[in-house]
Amino acid sequence: MEDTKVYGSDTGEGIPKKSFFEKISMYVQHVCGSKSLVFFVVQGMIFLVFKNFPTILGTYIRPFIYSIIFNKIDSGCLIESGVRFEIPKKITLGKNVFIGESCWVGTGTGEGNIEIGKNSFIAHRSTLAAQGGNLCIKEHVHVSRGSYINGIGNVTIGNDCMIGPNVVIISGTHNYNDVTIPIRKQGSTKKQIVIEDNVWLAANVNVMPGVTIGEGSVIGAGAVVTKDIPSYSIAVGVPARIIKNRKNDE
Repeated sequence: MEDTKVYGSDTGEGIPKKSFFEKISMYVQHVCGSKSLVFFVVQGMIFLVFKNFPTILGTYIRPFIYSIIFNKIDSGCLIESGVRFEIPKKITLGKNVFIGESCWVGTGTGEGNIEIGKNSFIAHRSTLAAQGGNLCIKEHVHVSRGSYINGIGNVTIGNDCMIGPNVVIISGTHNYNDVTIPIRKQGSTKKQIVIEDNVWLAANVNVMPGVTIGEGSVIGAGAVVTKDIPSYSIAVGVPARIIKNRKNDE
């Protein structure tokens, strides 16, 4: 019989074999970060009423109402309809943060945090998944539509960065060395990603675990970044290779 003890987003497991009340408890903890049914009901009612509240009015009033259950939402934020938040008490939004329609933002577990700095813009249908790690997006950052950022091994994105559409940033990778065990049961390796200030990642870039991209760098569309990129580099290709330095013009 298949072992069902391993469960979670790292494992590819489905719904575990547990009693009805154990499953309820797991779900409450997954969406709230605690087992408090009171907090679960309050959070659920707020999202039920306001998550899809229509028109620009809903975009303006959601941050005000959501501040009841978030770690912190600063003034001037805008949240469009259909945004899914998990464990909002671990999420901090700075001043004038914009989160577009149908984004998914959550820590995945009661550990880790998501912090988005002031004047940052998260376009529609993007995913910010801390997965128990720390995901820090600093100030004046633009994340374009459909991007996916996984902070399981910790991700920091510096000030004034531009993240193009459909960019993937993943700070963890599955282990697969043992051919006698299914890959989903071998755990994962977590490695921090640091994207320094004033970096532009063009459309469809992939950034792999453990990479640092230096200040002022440009990564061309479709590149896969597997190694550190020095500051002010222009890098393209799969895997990404440096073709020019913006300062030296070489």
